[in-house]
Amino acid sequence: MNEQLRALIELQELDRQLISYNNTIQTIPKKIKAMDPPIREAEDFVAEAKARYEALERKKRDKELAVDEQKDRIEKAKKRTADIRDNKMYQAHLKEIETLEKMTFDAEDGILSLMEELEPLGAELKAAESALAEQKKKAEELKKKLDEEVAEARKELDKMKAQREKFVKPLERKNFDMYMDLLTSHGGVAVSEVDGEICGGCFMNIMPQLCTEVKKGESIIQCPQCKRILYYKPDDES
Repeated sequence: MNEQLRALIELQELDRQLISYNNTIQTIPKKIKAMDPPIREAEDFVAEAKARYEALERKKRDKELAVDEQKDRIEKAKKRTADIRDNKMYQAHLKEIETLEKMTFDAEDGILSLMEELEPLGAELKAAESALAEQKKKAEELKKKLDEEVAEARKELDKMKAQREKFVKPLERKNFDMYMDLLTSHGGVAVSEVDGEICGGCFMNIMPQLCTEVKKGESIIQCPQCKRILYYKPDDES
């Protein structure tokens, strides 16, 4: 095989890996950032549920305090009952006790209603907090794994960049310039394998005569359609 062509094929293989590692380095931070919105959404849900639960708790405590105060007033009022001699005042006093007892009953009924609301809301809050904790744990584990992948990709990228020079060195300037132009304009693929009579870059058919020349590997031949550098890999090299 033509030595220039061989060097271009080897450079393309190295650059494929370089591009892959570089893509890893660029895309992983985006993956990590994409974890944030779902977690923030879950945090907002937990905060809202917690606020509702605490508001109901405060309302329940206020009612319980009011019930205690009313019961204390009823107890004191009942103790004064025996001291009242005037019949009219006695009836008014009994009415006051009755009113306090009704208020107490209504407040206790309200407390029961609040407890019925608090029970499912408390279970919902507990489940949401547990789910959020698990979500954060998984996100941290994935972030750690992705950070390790970035570190490994950077390590391999630095190693390959150092190796690239030995692949570039034997290339003639015109061939290297052509390769770099194609690499930039064709999405990182400047050299394409011919499969049958089809260019592996643009997937267009190649004339049989040209395909025969490509198979010989004696010169640098470009695809008539996409201009990529073509090469043929014998079956025993696959």
